[in-house]
Amino acid sequence: MHRVVRDHLQASADYATTWYNKQVTFRSFYPGDRVRLYNAAHKMGKCPKWQFFYSDVGTVKQKLNDVTYIITCPKWRQINSH
Repeated sequence: MHRVVRDHLQASADYATTWYNKQVTFRSFYPGDRVRLYNAAHKMGKCPKWQFFYSDVGTVKQKLNDVTYIITCPKWRQINSH
């Protein structure tokens, strides 16, 4: 019985993986592209349903790998380097 359950779990996981991979789209950004920035911080006392999580617009400065970018935003505090 254990083997049957494991086989069914594996078949279900394979189906979910296939379905997810059909839905997802790969996005790539390049230096100079303007992007919306996601901020997952919740404001206390406000319903998450009514909060807007993409509040800032930034510019891609550098691409580190397929999913990691360095972003600059004019609203952010700038660090002075001497």
